[in-house]
Parts: sequence; C-alpha cells; structure tokens
Amino acid sequence: MFPLVKKAARCYRLNDFDNAFNKIEERDLLLHAYLQRAGVEMWARAHFSGDRYNLMTTNIAESMNRLLSKARNLPIV
Repeated sequence: MFPLVKKAARCYRLNDFDNAFNKIEERDLLLHAYLQRAGVEMWARAHFSGDRYNLMTTNIAESMNRLLSKARNLPIV
C-alpha cells in the first residue's frame, strides 16, 4: 500500500489525487479512513494550501547528518 500512498501524496492535480486516493479506498478501507483523519492537507501535495516548491524536504538535522557522514570515518586527529 505504501507505493499508492506515496503516489497520492505526490500528485499535483486534484483529479490525479482523487484517482489514487480512490484506489487506496478500494483496497484498504481502514487505511483510507486513517489518512482522512490525519488530514489530507497535511500530507498530500494537491491539497496543500501553502506555497509549493516541488520538493520533498527534510529537516535541518537530517541535512547536517548527511553533510557530516563522510567526516565520521576520518581520524580525530
């Protein structure tokens, strides 16, 4: 089910989102209900009311961890 949820979350147009969300409803009613209770505007790009930048971003801690990951293998001195 994860690929369907991911597809629905990344849709830009409401029509595409509705098609993907209906497929989720057909396959798993409990998951569909859970996603609705979670607030579609919180996780679906098509329903987001704010600015859209076409990026799925991570938080600053993940960015810093990625930046420093290569340095972890270097000697302390």
